[in-house]
Amino acid sequence: MTKQIFAHRGLSRLAPENTLAAYRELKKHGVKWLETDLDLTQDGDIVILHDADLDRTTDHSGSVHELTHDELVKVDAGSWFSDAFIGEPLPTLAQVIQVINADQLNVNFELKAHLAGDPVRRDQLIRQFSAALAGVNPASQILVSSFSPEMLTRFSAVQPAIKTAVLFKKEQLAQDWIAIAQKAGASAVHPEVGGLTKDRVRALKAAGLAVNVWTVNSLSKANQLFNWGADGVFTDISQDFPSRYLN
Repeated sequence: MTKQIFAHRGLSRLAPENTLAAYRELKKHGVKWLETDLDLTQDGDIVILHDADLDRTTDHSGSVHELTHDELVKVDAGSWFSDAFIGEPLPTLAQVIQVINADQLNVNFELKAHLAGDPVRRDQLIRQFSAALAGVNPASQILVSSFSPEMLTRFSAVQPAIKTAVLFKKEQLAQDWIAIAQKAGASAVHPEVGGLTKDRVRALKAAGLAVNVWTVNSLSKANQLFNWGADGVFTDISQDFPSRYLN
């Protein structure tokens, strides 16, 4: 039973999240799909980081949007996790692509939704990201997701051949996910696991949408979701999934 097991920010239980160390663990454990986040520095360079602030996962504090690229290269993104990762840097997009190519990974890039409200920086991210994708081995599958349908629409105008997915939080259960995804031209919906029902999953599937659920850190819950018809799960414990899900 091949399902898409997305390593959420890399194998983030084995190495600090969204670092090259966490990404390199995928091949070791037979995991084929990486999930990672894209944001922008103050001077418009792409940065690989989930949070808008540096506090939780680095030795720095404050907003990533206030730092320049030259300042970011001095950030330690590993010591908070363990001494074994002291000095682990925030990776560049070019470095992430090198790992993707070397380890033959597929990847889900999340475009941070807050940039949708700033047309200049939104288009800057999309333009730079789109150009960088030319360096990805064509054998790798690429999926682009965002909580902002507008961001995905803008991206698809530049890269129409790349599949996109709309992210939804449990607080958005009342919304018409099918209509929103279709309007954005998305091929998939990525709902939060909380509050998700079998009927909702099956309705999405009946509409022709792929369904990948976040963040699922229970093998029994993942199995239930797969039985409902879900195509994949985002998880922090990819290394614990049986090989039948990966091959």
